Amino acid sequence: MEKYIKIVLDSYYGYFNYLVNEMFYPSWKNYFWWLLGLSVGVWLLEIFFPWRKKQAIFRKDFWLDGFYMFLKSAGRI
Repeated sequence: MEKYIKIVLDSYYGYFNYLVNEMFYPSWKNYFWWLLGLSVGVWLLEIFFPWRKKQAIFRKDFWLDGFYMFLKSAGRI
């Protein structure tokens, strides 16, 4: 049983190190920053050219969508 616990802990520790490395050392090949940049770009397009008139800038579940975007892209959910 200890072997399986070690595998699980090592996988989370390894992913945490990967995520910290992606966030604090930006580069052109970095998926995290490309995802963030493209998302902000599309959001700005939605602000200036809304799909529906009178659409709120921060609509319902705006932050929840961002949360899922990063977790699903990481393959954790």
